[in-house]
Amino acid sequence: SKRFTMGQEILMMVVLPESKQKYPAAGIVSWITPQNSTGHKKAGVGVEFTDDEGVALRYRIDGLLREQLEKGEPSYTL
Repeated sequence: SKRFTMGQEILMMVVLPESKQKYPAAGIVSWITPQNSTGHKKAGVGVEFTDDEGVALRYRIDGLLREQLEKGEPSYTL
């Protein structure tokens, strides 16, 4: 498992559920939930997109999450 720090700049390849295509995006780590955290939260990191491609990708992700919430399906988003 990879370790991240707050504010760390990262480059990532994102694959959306509707596609097998990989989308490149740059961002910074904006929150970290460690393994075995309280409140039954899933371990993970939040990333704020910092480039144009990432911002466009965020709008696509927001749309997918909106659809999921309208169906009543659970998610781990804030």
